[in-house]
Order: sequence, then structure tokens, then C-alpha cells
Amino acid sequence: MKQRSCRLNHYSSILVFSLLSIAGVTLAENLEWISLDGSSEGSPAELVVETSLSSEGKTVLELKVPGFWMEDRLGDDGRYYKKITVPGMGSLGQTGAPALPTFRSRLGVITSAQEATVEQFDILAMESFFDVLIWPQPIEELEPIEGGQPERFAIDWQIYDSQDDFPAEPTELDTDFGTSAAVLRTIGLRLQPFSWNPTDGKLEVVSHGRWVIYHLGEVPPITPLTRDRFAMARSVLDNWGVIGGAVPVNWWHYDADYLIITPEAYHPTLQSFIDLKKAQGYWVQVRYIENTGSGCEDIRTAIADWYWLAPESRDKYCLLVGDVDVLPTCTSPFLNWEDYPDGVPTDDAYGSVNGYDLDEEVYVGRLSVNDEPDLAQQLARIIEYQTGGLTLLADHKQVALVAHKEDAPGKYVGAHESVRTAYYSDPPIFQTYYGSQSGVSNADVSAAINSGLGLVAYRGHGSRTSWTNWNTYGEYYSDSDVDALTNTQHPVVWSFSCSNGKLESEYCIAEKWMEKGDHGAVSHYGSTEASYTSQNHELDRQMFQAVYNLGLTVQGQAIEYGEERYVSIHGGRSNAWMYLLLGDPSMRIRTHGPITVAATPPDYVPTGPFILDLYFYEAESGFPIPDAIFSVWKPAPGREDVDEVFDNHYTAPDGHVTLSVEPQTEGMLYWALRGPDGECVMDSIPVFDGTDAPDWQSEDERFWADPSVTTSTSTLRFGGSLTTDAHLSIYDVSGRAVRWLHLPAGGDEIVWDGRDEQGARVSGGIYFARVRAGEMEKVTRITMLR
Repeated sequence: MKQRSCRLNHYSSILVFSLLSIAGVTLAENLEWISLDGSSEGSPAELVVETSLSSEGKTVLELKVPGFWMEDRLGDDGRYYKKITVPGMGSLGQTGAPALPTFRSRLGVITSAQEATVEQFDILAMESFFDVLIWPQPIEELEPIEGGQPERFAIDWQIYDSQDDFPAEPTELDTDFGTSAAVLRTIGLRLQPFSWNPTDGKLEVVSHGRWVIYHLGEVPPITPLTRDRFAMARSVLDNWGVIGGAVPVNWWHYDADYLIITPEAYHPTLQSFIDLKKAQGYWVQVRYIENTGSGCEDIRTAIADWYWLAPESRDKYCLLVGDVDVLPTCTSPFLNWEDYPDGVPTDDAYGSVNGYDLDEEVYVGRLSVNDEPDLAQQLARIIEYQTGGLTLLADHKQVALVAHKEDAPGKYVGAHESVRTAYYSDPPIFQTYYGSQSGVSNADVSAAINSGLGLVAYRGHGSRTSWTNWNTYGEYYSDSDVDALTNTQHPVVWSFSCSNGKLESEYCIAEKWMEKGDHGAVSHYGSTEASYTSQNHELDRQMFQAVYNLGLTVQGQAIEYGEERYVSIHGGRSNAWMYLLLGDPSMRIRTHGPITVAATPPDYVPTGPFILDLYFYEAESGFPIPDAIFSVWKPAPGREDVDEVFDNHYTAPDGHVTLSVEPQTEGMLYWALRGPDGECVMDSIPVFDGTDAPDWQSEDERFWADPSVTTSTSTLRFGGSLTTDAHLSIYDVSGRAVRWLHLPAGGDEIVWDGRDEQGARVSGGIYFARVRAGEMEKVTRITMLR
């Protein structure tokens, strides 16, 4: 039975639209569709993995090319060339060489093979064309801001004066194995069904070909994949349908490690985030740059040492804490002589423990902070986002597409239109703010963000401080506009433009998005340098496919997929090196509207063995929440390194989860739920010695917040008058106390004004009120809206 490559279905419409819109309306008249099999205009190339002929050591591929677009192009040398484009295929991408279409594929190799070889190539159908002068691959356009340049004509005369066919072979294999999902070996290959002879202009097109790739060997034991790694491998490996059955997957619980690299002075401020990650099921370790050293290679060594000490089966995440003057970026390998002969600033090298490559075994994010208050503000937003804060008001399904006015309706608007009109299994609700449309202004974008958005994506010109000259008013959406935001729902920001993430500058707009107190963004993905137009277009499309079609909602995964796929289509790797993430790489991007997660936890847990049996569902609909990670964590007294409870399990299809815990001492058992679509909640359960636990059903021991969701104050009420003095503490989701209150005997309520012990208003999020009165201890929850 044949298995079709699922990614080609959406690539076809994307690339046809891209060609028409990005080239511009005036060039549409120059396009001619050359049909090779009678298919309709724009029919995409199709890769088929012949599963019945393939095995764990052999992959049989068939590529069908139904036709191609031919376009006249005038070169700087005064000659007219033919540019050829096949929907669903990329270009060879070799500057100055004939820009012939190619199909890039990545295969998983689960055998002990030391190399992969092309054992057979069969031409099943071929067409020939004569007197064709093929357009040479230009130096592609850098977004023309801060050193950018338009597309530049280039020609390699050694090829064009040759008598040899180009390319010489119909297949090119990578010389080295790569990795996918951190543990699976892969081999990259390029299927090259087009060849051209510069002497007579003969163009040959294999419209239907079969390739047989050998990667023979024994199948050694394979490290089980986490569910997240499984989802990634399934999405990027074309032969997954052949090898996937032999790859074990851990379906029952989640194993992951989290490394934080920071100056030692930031550790106390980071404690709330460390607690969050532990409650979510991550083994957390901290390394201080005072001990590791603060150079790129020093930090890479520290990450690699940590990585190799942890079990291979576990997912790996790393958070760098500090601006580049404290914790520098690295420099990418050589990219090209024309624009970046010395490479570009990058954080990607920190995630590559097997060398300087883009197969990142560790997902890396950064918080570019200046001081402890700055770090505290950024962490507060990140924690709130990942613990269900403001759930009743948040609508993360809303997405704003902001596009520069240049060459509309093509180019930047065209790229975003291909995003808006694509197919998604979980479609967002798009709002468009296209600078080419009369009346669209900075104020419109800010109003949309202030009203609540899940994600903001910008496509267009940029600089280190702004989205530049983007609308008909000639406005710059700059750091001052970000500074004026009043939003309480914090969006994910993707900026497909130049230099917004230029951390090496004194200040960049990416940092402003992250440093905006109670407002701004929860994460920012942007470029450190002037970036490439066509690569940005494709990266834009593929990031949306990752999150909203394939369900790769973990930020690190979405970025890996987007960069992996655009490289496979385009061939260029420059943008993949220069883009970096400010934010938590393990955070799941929330994709749904307002969802309140309801649960059925016990009122308390006794010390000793205990079975937790919970049910999670959406409070509004009553639907269960399946495939979510339920994690429990209880620190030892004094927050020692050894935790008393640390475990997790996935919820069943009916939303149930059962977990055995054995706390040793009284205190709080923290639990967290993370759903596949960003559903999230964090709470705690008191742990008591069972012999002294109070009767929680007793009416006179009731304790609740009225209202439990508030923008300012909440009254903490009791079921009856207290017979002893009561001591109350208000603490955040990390367990840090922010306020202490006292109620004398005889009282039955007390007001919390939403302020901390210093009199400052607490930030929005989830808080817990704990009361102790005699032998009674009770906890209730308050959601503070800002």
C-alpha cells in the first residue's frame, strides 16, 4: 500500500500562491504552465514512499512531477533566461548555478548502517526540451533595512561554459548522518529530476522516477521516544510509515530535564520558575556562570556535560538567563561569502551538543534581563501563562497577522495571505492588519493586542527597534508603542523581519516586548540580523503549520519544525541560525478560546502511601481533557535537593488519571496539568498526618474566597465565627508568601486588598489563601485579574 507524504498537500497551494503573489501581478503574464502528464495548472509534485517495497534497511521513493511553471527573466548580462518552478519542490539553492527544482527529503535510519547509498534509479517517464537557457540562482534578497539588499544577479561561468550536464547525478545524499527527535539517526537527500546541458540548452525532466535508498544493518535497541519526540519524528521523517512501528514510545508518562544557566545572584528570583518546572514534571538543575565560565564555548561545554549525564530518553530544555553582556550569543558557522562570511549571532549552537549543526538535541530559550526586578516581571507573565491565569477572559484562538505594505497584494501581504488561507486541523481566528490597506495604523494593532490575542505575527521590514515604515501612514511600530500597551492577556510574538532580536545592540524591540511589566508578550521569536525575504516567507508559513495543523505546540518544537521545513523547501540555512527565542522553550503555545480546567482533587492527602484518582474536564462544556500531563511534586522540608514526591502520568481518553504518591511529611503537594492544546492549571493539595486531619465536610470549617476571581479585593469567609485567632497567608503558585493577615477570635471574614506585604499590588495570576486556626488548616484559591 502506498503512503502519500502528508506535507505535500498543503505545500502545493502554498507554493503556487507564493509564486504568483511574491513575484507580483505584473509578472503573472510571463508565467507559462508546462504540463507533463495532462494535470491541471499548479498541480504539485508528489513524493510517495512505497511501503510495500520498503523495509527498515531500504526506502523506495517515487517522485511524480506533473508540470512546472516557466517564467522569462532578464539577466544583468542582457540575456533572457527561463526560471523554472515546480509547486511542492524547492530549488537547488546553489548561488550562480542553474536554479533547477529539487525535492529534499529526510529519512529515519534505525539500523546500524554506517552510510546510505542510492542502489537504483529508474526513469519511469521523462520529457525533453531544447534551446532553454536556465535562470541562475541569484543571491537572494535581504530585507532591505539595516544592511539588506535586493535580489542580486549571479552566474557561475564555470558551469555555464561547461559541456557537462548539471547536476551530474539525479540524487545527492548527505555525507553525514543527522538526528531527529534527539535520538533517531537521519539521512538527508535531494532528488534531482531536472538536468540541463549548457552547450545545447537541452532540459530533461524525469516526470516520474523511482529511487531505491539502502541503509542496511541490524536494528539495535532503540531508546523510547517521549510523546513530544514521537510527534516531531512523525512530522519530519518521510519514511516514518515504514520505520515508525519499530520505534518504541513512552505513552504513559513524560520524562524531561531542564537546565537553567544564570548568574548566581538571580537564583532566588528564579525559584518560583524552578518550582513551576518541577511541578510540571521536569528534573531541574541550575548552573552558575561564575562556575561554568561566561564564554560561548564555556557554556556549550556545561550544557553538553549536563546533557550526557542525563538519560537519553528524556527531553532536554535549557534556559539562558542574562543579556549578551553577561551571557553571550555564539557565532554560527560560515554561511556565505556574499552577506555573512563570518556567520551570525546565534543561540542555536547552545542546543547542538553533537557539533555546530541545526539538529538541536536541546531546545534553548533566553531571558535577556538586566536585573532582578526585570527577571521577576518576565517570570510572572510566563508562570501566569502556564498555570491558567486569567483563563476566564483569555481567548488564545485569536491571532493577529500584521504585514508591511510593500508590493501588496504580493510579497509580505502575500506571505501572510498564504498563512491565512492554508488548511489547519485546529484553525485559529485570524485578524489581519495589512499596512497596504488605507486607515490601518499602529493604534489598530495596539488596540487588538490590548483586547486580547493569543499570537501576533509580523511579516515585513524591521530594524532592531521597530517594524519599519509598515503602513500607508509611514508609521514605525516601535519600542515606544510596545511600551504603551495595556494588555492583560500576554501573546506569543513572532516577528519575521530583520534585526528585531539583535541582542548585541544596546536595546532591541524583542527585549521591550519581554520587559513590559504586567503587559507585553510572554515570548518573542525574532532575528538577530538582516534576514532573507524568501526564507522568511517560508518560515512564516511553516511555523503556523507546526502549531495549528500538526499540533506541535511546544515552542521549541514549533521552531524546530518551522526551520526544518523551510530549509527542506528553500535550501538556505541563514535564517535558521539567526532566529532566536526569548522565553521558555518548553512552554506550550495556547491555541484555544477561554477554557476553565475543572478537576476533582481530594481535600487533603495523608502522609504515607496514597492513590490519587482525579478527573479533568472543561468546566464550560463538561468534555474530558485527554492526553494531558498530570504532574505531582512535593519538596522535602527546607526545599532540599531530594524531593519527597515527583511523578507524572497522562490522562486517559475519559480525562481520568491515577497516580500513587507517598509524601513523608506534612506540607503542600503541588500538581499541574498541561494539555496538548495549551490547557493548563496548577494547584496544590494539603498533606496532613491522617490521624489529625480535620473534618473538611464540617459546616463550621468551611473557607472560601468571595469573589474567587477579582480585579482588586476578595473577602475570605468562614462557615462560622472563629473560636481562636486565625493566621492567614497569601502565596503565589510557586509557594512564595506575599501577604500575612490576622483575624482575632470571634470573626468570620477578612478582606485581602490584592496587595503584598510592601503595599504593592500583586500581578495578575493565581494565588492561594491558607488559614490556620487551632487545629484547623484550610486552603482556597483566588484568581487576580489585572
